[in-house]
Amino acid sequence: MGFLDLIKESVTSGSTRWKTKCERSFISIYPVLQGMDSHELGFALDQSIKIRERLISGCMMKHLFPEKHAKGELSDPLRRLKLPREVFIDTTLVSDEIKFDSLEQMLEIMNEDSSGHLSGMIMIWSVSICSLSFAEFRIQGKKIWKEFSRGFDYCKIFNPEEDIPISLKEFQDAR
Repeated sequence: MGFLDLIKESVTSGSTRWKTKCERSFISIYPVLQGMDSHELGFALDQSIKIRERLISGCMMKHLFPEKHAKGELSDPLRRLKLPREVFIDTTLVSDEIKFDSLEQMLEIMNEDSSGHLSGMIMIWSVSICSLSFAEFRIQGKKIWKEFSRGFDYCKIFNPEEDIPISLKEFQDAR
């Protein structure tokens, strides 16, 4: 992305801004998932449930990044993040404002995550929210969940029957 694209994105707001970010997410994540082994996908899905539950119950940045907090590297260690459970289950239950605020909070975590550990787990949920927020990305969301399905047999926490967002459960037909 060029400098002018970054400037343009910074002044664009709402759904247009998120549509651009979501499109880039799909382009970058799909090949990564295709290259992952099944057991790696299962591990990632299990970890995504842990971070999802922390975000639903509410957590401070300092608890997500204790090492950075100890070094004084967090811009806002007391920043409290809390996302509604519905945004992970069925985005039709929440307004666009809530969806985009949830994506904004997820992006904030990803920006703080220099190691990339949390970012990967959060990306599972952010691309799901993106695919359900923009009809033109629904197929990409289903393709991504089809890739994730290779890891289901290795999951210890993640339950496909309960944890896949409702509108993405029919991923088997995605091509």
